[in-house]
Amino acid sequence: MHKIKSAPFIFNGRDLARFLLVQNITRAIVPKRKVQTIDAGARTFARPFGLEPMSIKVTCAVMEETARDVAAARHELAEALYTERPAKLILADDGGTYVNAYYVGGAEPDSLTKYPCVELEFLAPDPIAYGAH
Repeated sequence: MHKIKSAPFIFNGRDLARFLLVQNITRAIVPKRKVQTIDAGARTFARPFGLEPMSIKVTCAVMEETARDVAAARHELAEALYTERPAKLILADDGGTYVNAYYVGGAEPDSLTKYPCVELEFLAPDPIAYGAH
């Protein structure tokens, strides 16, 4: 287990920073808008109505040195990341707020290297950040 002080990375009430060192977070500044187009003869009108789901990608290093420890961390992460419903995702780049998101899946850490990198992808069906005043 690593001793480096890492930034908050909490999903579904579980602190993933005990396994992962966050290196980068990628997300849109503003989620894409849903747009409805209406054909009215010679003119077309566009009207926004809500927001598209937002993808959030978190690049991390699994803070383990041996293949056995990486595998153990992978098993605990799998248990923490799988949810039936969107869960609260708190990341250090946006202090004081959270989004409700699903973990999309598919990250594959290389278990034969020290501190393998993974990219975890989350999908926020409702891309509004909550908790800010």
